Amino acid sequence: MRNISEAKAELSALIEAVKEVLIGKAVVPVARLVRYSGAPGRGGRVL
Repeated sequence: MRNISEAKAELSALIEAVKEVLIGKAVVPVARLVRYSGAPGRGGRVL
């Protein structure tokens, strides 16, 4: 698990290598970063 500061500093590398990364605040998981495997959008923004 990465804390929020580590995840922000390493975001580009995490996106390139991601399978699954847990992000936590005060050692409590608050988010999960996973690779998107769906079809590409039709030009719209993905949030």
